[in-house]
Amino acid sequence: MRVKLHQSSDDSAWQEFVNQHGDACLEHDIAWQRIFADTYGYGQRYLVLEDDGGMAGVLPLFSVQVWRMGRCLLSMPFLDCGGPLAASLAHRAHLLEAAKRLGEKESAAYVEMRMLEQAGGGVPTRTDKAKLVLDLAQDAESVWKGLPSVVRNRVRKARKGGLTVKWDDGEQLDAFHRVHARNMRDLGSPAPPPRLFSNTFRHFGERARLITVWRDQTAVAGAVWLRIGSTAYVPWVSAWRRYFSLAPNDLLYWQAVKMACDAGCRRFDFGRSTIDSGPYRFKLKWGARALQLYWHYYCRDGVKAPSAFAEDRGLRLAATLWRRLPVGLTNLLGPRIIAHMP
Repeated sequence: MRVKLHQSSDDSAWQEFVNQHGDACLEHDIAWQRIFADTYGYGQRYLVLEDDGGMAGVLPLFSVQVWRMGRCLLSMPFLDCGGPLAASLAHRAHLLEAAKRLGEKESAAYVEMRMLEQAGGGVPTRTDKAKLVLDLAQDAESVWKGLPSVVRNRVRKARKGGLTVKWDDGEQLDAFHRVHARNMRDLGSPAPPPRLFSNTFRHFGERARLITVWRDQTAVAGAVWLRIGSTAYVPWVSAWRRYFSLAPNDLLYWQAVKMACDAGCRRFDFGRSTIDSGPYRFKLKWGARALQLYWHYYCRDGVKAPSAFAEDRGLRLAATLWRRLPVGLTNLLGPRIIAHMP
């Protein structure tokens, strides 16, 4: 077995390996290499494992200057999962070892692996988050009938309240970013720059759609919808809290699920949530099943693994202060900050 750094000539083989692997997820798509490099300037350390001359594993990895930690290697920043995708457990272990050695070589504070599996070895691991996935029937009508009545009633409420839904190829990204930036401010977190979304649409092409919910001429909710193989994802979802009483999120998610059915997808991925939080319980109401996330940290000697938000007093204080700032100021400062808080 031999591990090498990915070259542009490996793009097609990488994507073919991902497309054919049953455990591949959104984060393994080769598009993220360019999206994050173009948006944040992250150095890519994508690893390719070859065995007997053929590709036997891939590991997407970025070099990021993380706030309060210094240089770190992450798989994957901002997203739910990542880690090695390999032909066997032995190949996966070989890729993990290669990533750890690379971290040591580059004096990284830690190597972070966001995975759906436990890596073993007693490494520090965060388990406070899960992703929620809804298995889809053959058609949207069957899925609709299978949803709990409370969900269907809230979708109807949104429609009766005058909300309408649109979808396009990214033409309304400015409207979506206004909603997303305000929502992130209200949550106490910096928002990403608009170019993150435009870069996503550029590199995912026809596999990307934008869904927006409107009240008259005002966008009140939106989501970036991506299709990878037989699964649809919504990595970015936001709604304006002022309109929560009209149930815009319910209408938004139903449109996303319906589009997944119409595209022939077999699963809809709601994305991650903190376990037992409000968003977590909201997604469970749709009949989604929770998949535990394991965020592993291979730390340099003397470095402590980062804490979950609920355990980090400094982050909680910063979030409280951020909520008090005007949206215009958070839009100016947020993109400069978020690059170092992946």
